[in-house]
Amino acid sequence: MPTYRKGLKDGAEVVTGGVPDKILSSGNYVEPTVLRNVARDMSIAREEIFGPVITVHTFEDIDEAAPFGGFKESGIGREGGPEGLAAFLETKAVLFPS
Repeated sequence: MPTYRKGLKDGAEVVTGGVPDKILSSGNYVEPTVLRNVARDMSIAREEIFGPVITVHTFEDIDEAAPFGGFKESGIGREGGPEGLAAFLETKAVLFPS
């Protein structure tokens, strides 16, 4: 069973999409799909979904919504935020004659 269909069986809801792609009729291809009411313990929240499918999650507060992030080659992680970018910036003044 394709991962997104298992998510629907587990209680997620389709906001848009979810229809089998008419052009790519062979295989498990769907139109771009947005799913809501996704619990953190559902497979669609924990596993990568192959295809144009995104899940929407809700949170009670900022601490719950902000995971610590990875490092090294695990993705953007900590270095992708403004603090990581600041290490590569250098402020300089440019003056133009009037």
